[in-house]
Amino acid sequence: MSERKQFIIGSKSDAVSIEHMSRAIASLREAHPRYEFIGWPETLRDGKNIEDVQRDLNGALHALAKKEFDVLVVDAREVPLRDSTKVARAAVTRRGNPYDVFVSRGGMILDELPEKSHLAADAPVRRGQLLFYRPDLALIDEVGDFRFYYGLLDEGEISGFVSNASDVEALNVQDKVAEVFTSSICMPAANQGAQMVFVRKDDREAYEAVREINDAASEREIEIERIFMTHIAKNGKGPIGVLANVEGESFMIEAAVVAPDGSEKVSGNCEGRLDRAEPVLEKLASEMIESGAREILSAFK
Repeated sequence: MSERKQFIIGSKSDAVSIEHMSRAIASLREAHPRYEFIGWPETLRDGKNIEDVQRDLNGALHALAKKEFDVLVVDAREVPLRDSTKVARAAVTRRGNPYDVFVSRGGMILDELPEKSHLAADAPVRRGQLLFYRPDLALIDEVGDFRFYYGLLDEGEISGFVSNASDVEALNVQDKVAEVFTSSICMPAANQGAQMVFVRKDDREAYEAVREINDAASEREIEIERIFMTHIAKNGKGPIGVLANVEGESFMIEAAVVAPDGSEKVSGNCEGRLDRAEPVLEKLASEMIESGAREILSAFK
């Protein structure tokens, strides 16, 4: 590395993003004790719906490209499948718990809830899987984060809600969790639990610094999931859940495509070697498309 001594780190403004940024800064300081890594002092608006969240991500990427900071830490779930022309992914930090969790009044698990209980879930893939498993449930249309949903729960407006385990861990509210869903009940979204770290494509010094905190196994897992997503839905849109696990030079992957109303669910899984992943993933996606996923995904083009 050169004589450069300081790097400015940025993220979105919500509490979960700031916590993941802080963890990345700690890792960078450990890897490079002679360099200074500082959290960006400005904040981006915390979006209240999916469209706002996406605009905030684009705004953060734009700020990185405009040199408002040098490094951006972002939830991998939000990153589009298409590569940016101005920024580059330098690292994937160690993946957290990728599963979905259930938070409920009185600590009841999903099977214990009375019929027609009102629940909250913020994504079509979660809503569809909940309704496929429990068609009697009533899902509200409100979209929000953990704190928003917990407020509704505390006020008695809902009986429970679904969140992702890594957000719960970042907020240090594990004691609120009633149940960790297996993938058979609720397959997580692609790249859930992972954070990507971006730098500008022309900033070699930042890239070399950040690359030191890359977790190879986590990077391979998110790549496997993203490759699968490109084969089953080129735009990455739709009620799709997918989870990969990498051990050594081999991988296993399971996936689900579910109608948002819970009327249909198409599942599949496969395994293979990392150096032959592409054709294996393409085959799995093709089999699921022919088994009914095409009709479900047609509404999300």
